[in-house]
Amino acid sequence: MSTFITLIYHSLAKASHSTYTVSSELFKTQLAWLRSEGCVIEGFDGLEQRLVTNQWPERYIVMTFDDGHNSNLQAAEILHKNGARATFFLTKQLCQTRDDYLSEQDIRALADLFQVGSHSVTHPYMAKLPPAQIRYELADSKAWLEDVTNKAVTAFSAPNGSINAKVIKLAMDAGYTLLGNSFEWWNHPSQVAAARIVNRIAVRRSFSMTAFATIVQQNTLFFLKRRIRSGLLLLPKALLTPEQIKRLTKSMSRLDKTYH
Repeated sequence: MSTFITLIYHSLAKASHSTYTVSSELFKTQLAWLRSEGCVIEGFDGLEQRLVTNQWPERYIVMTFDDGHNSNLQAAEILHKNGARATFFLTKQLCQTRDDYLSEQDIRALADLFQVGSHSVTHPYMAKLPPAQIRYELADSKAWLEDVTNKAVTAFSAPNGSINAKVIKLAMDAGYTLLGNSFEWWNHPSQVAAARIVNRIAVRRSFSMTAFATIVQQNTLFFLKRRIRSGLLLLPKALLTPEQIKRLTKSMSRLDKTYH
């Protein structure tokens, strides 16, 4: 194995307005397909060990869940039954204030089987914060999870994929050893070992099994189109005319539909 893919899931539900919510049936289908393809499925903790031992399966997937929706317990049960692993990144404020997110009792049950990591306190755009606020988001969420689970928390995923050199340094200073972003590309073990950054691609409910397969198979054209789309989204609308925005929206729609 020379490279691997890391997937981000968020929540499971039959119907949702969120593009990041997939049905449990689709999740089971995707998991079954990964297993049929001979993929070893682990979380950041498994990845951390392989970076040390340099022992890699032929086909390798790292699986993560962000935010802490209470359907993560259902996902954990499905994963456990299928002999698969994952890391669940939890947002403190969401878990403490929303009934549809994991309670502390739920988190302890989850942490008995799977690695739990931090997804910040308030789910901000970390790269836009001053250093003191970044330190708070990193340290307070880590301390909270360690108090709830009585386990060390060494993995962090950046909310909204907002990460830069400042966030990386402060995260390492806070005691994190692996950081997840939302950069849609595959990973080289040597690069992850050196930088401690894991590229991750979010699974969307609109992805067909064909699209899912192209992700896992590291289809270059698919990933290039995702990168082009992300680049286009970064263009300030103030620099574009209404007609240009309209054409841009149509172009992105065509890119999205290519593998759906």
